[in-house]
Amino acid sequence: MCKGYIQMRKQLRSLIFPIFPIICTGLLLFPPIASAATWINWPVKFAAKHAQAEDGELILVLKSAPDAAGFSELRIRSPQWADALFRCEGQQVADLPKDLDVTVVAKQASRVRILVADSSGRVYDPAAHIQLLLPDKLAELLSRLSRSLRFQHYGALVPWDEASRLVPRMAKTEVMDVLTGLTFSAQRRAGSSHADFQPLTKEDTDTMRQIYTQGWSWDRRAVLVKAPDGGWLAASMNGMPHGGDGIPENGFSGHFCIHFYQSKTHGSDQVDLMHQAMVFRAAGKLPEYVRTLEPLKLAELYVAGLHQRDLGLMMQLLPAEDGKPIHPIAKQWDQLTDVRLLRKPAMAKSDSVTSPEGDEQAAPLRTTITLQLAVTWNGSRTADNERLMMICERRSPDDPWEITKISEVSQDAREAVN
Repeated sequence: MCKGYIQMRKQLRSLIFPIFPIICTGLLLFPPIASAATWINWPVKFAAKHAQAEDGELILVLKSAPDAAGFSELRIRSPQWADALFRCEGQQVADLPKDLDVTVVAKQASRVRILVADSSGRVYDPAAHIQLLLPDKLAELLSRLSRSLRFQHYGALVPWDEASRLVPRMAKTEVMDVLTGLTFSAQRRAGSSHADFQPLTKEDTDTMRQIYTQGWSWDRRAVLVKAPDGGWLAASMNGMPHGGDGIPENGFSGHFCIHFYQSKTHGSDQVDLMHQAMVFRAAGKLPEYVRTLEPLKLAELYVAGLHQRDLGLMMQLLPAEDGKPIHPIAKQWDQLTDVRLLRKPAMAKSDSVTSPEGDEQAAPLRTTITLQLAVTWNGSRTADNERLMMICERRSPDDPWEITKISEVSQDAREAVN
């Protein structure tokens, strides 16, 4: 039984019981989707293989990333609302939002319609590239159901000081990996700027090995940590045994780190960018986090996402075309083994943009960043000096920065710079 089931059941009863019964809700698992092509089309593949809807049924499915193996599901029997979703017209949209984490499957009279919803409950038809104009009652209902499903699926975003109090030293707890849905028991042993944990038993260590399928690593993963009071907290863990080992019989030689909102590394005493991104993913707020970042941080997070081969993060950071992220390494994604920065990203140029009235903006609206990378393909490093040029823009000084283009720096340009 998945986390938050009892709370969610009570909440859903108060929201929709007068309208129709809830058939079921729960956390399910199915094999992860690996390739970029299937990642883009996951709602269609999911509906065809894993959500065989009955006539007059709505199915809401929430995933923290399209390639996640773990998801939460809500099935509702209502011919009225299923039919309404087929009759809804829509308006064309230029771009789909980046926070489409809920898939809505409707079936009526042997017809199936697959839609997606954002964190506010707005519904889109991704194939037609339209936003549906829902009746007020249906829009309100889907918004409430989406919020309830998100409450069930994600953890609370709490700052480190509070998290350290809620999960004190020597506390035994459960840790759930957000992407796979796998859960293991662990104990907090130490940590002042973040928490140092150890799996309790060899069986728990084996579960961690299933999460880190490529072997122990420093890769950051979004997780939920269960506080002793029963609440689940958004967090991020790495999977590299290191340091002290207080439970030698668990088969894990050392401890691993778990970060919470605003926690820091013990070595540098700095907030770790990728850990924070995973904390916000675990809270269902990754798009919000990305919108707070300045251009240099966007560049660093892009490289960190490449290093971990995190397609979900790529879709949050980059422009897309036909549902696929656009960047120089996209076509060779399946051959990518590792990416590392050779030096910190450099701000090459910042341009002030003149408004239509002729007034020059005081703050830059466009900037160019150069990235110098070491790239490993198929386990063998082939590029020790891969250079990329990233362009970041914003519509106004009050709007968030966005990566609008990434391209390779030509050899002529490299020689000119050198």
